Amino acid sequence: MKLSRREFVGSSAACASGFCMPGLAGVALAGAPTEDCVVFDLGANCALLESLQGYRETLNAEVVVAAPDARRWQHRSRLVIVPGAGVVDAAAASVLLELLDAGNTVLLESGGAFLDPKEMAAQQQMMQTLFKVHIEEPVALWSDQRCAPYVQYHWPREFMVRDFSRAIPVIAPEAETIGRLGTLPVAIKKPIGNSLLIFLGSPLGPALRAGDREAHAWLQILAAAI
Repeated sequence: MKLSRREFVGSSAACASGFCMPGLAGVALAGAPTEDCVVFDLGANCALLESLQGYRETLNAEVVVAAPDARRWQHRSRLVIVPGAGVVDAAAASVLLELLDAGNTVLLESGGAFLDPKEMAAQQQMMQTLFKVHIEEPVALWSDQRCAPYVQYHWPREFMVRDFSRAIPVIAPEAETIGRLGTLPVAIKKPIGNSLLIFLGSPLGPALRAGDREAHAWLQILAAAI
């Protein structure tokens, strides 16, 4: 069984209110500082538009389209979010590297689980070449006994966010695992120079769009912690 992106978003919306972690009282669900956060739209190479919408609707942040002039904002944004990344072309990859060189934290959320095999292979090669990060083939969460239907995040605080679609296990030297689906590592943070790369193999954006409180709280705490 293969879950489409539309079915994935529907499942996320139906489950958004089904589980709530304690200790969320007083956590704002919107309003991250606009001057410190930018959403980087890969355009046609965004594989999960619902994810882009989720971040855009949650954060009061500028959305910048991947283009050579995107470098104009690289020195004023501490956190750059790349939602639903599909094939990252050379121009976008160059911008990401310059963002990291400039000291920005880059959150790269993979949309690889919704790519065809050739596109997924291109993303795997890009992650290995640019960041020395190994990403494996997508795992269907409903058929893998190693997975519970929640991503358990351990940083910047403990949260559990539902995911009922597919996720990408990730392994990287000198990286810290910050989120797991059962025994599978699906989220990491890796220092790169004076910067930080955060990779999410389980899309958070659709949960944000569906109003999942844990997803919103995790993102807000992350934005405040960077």
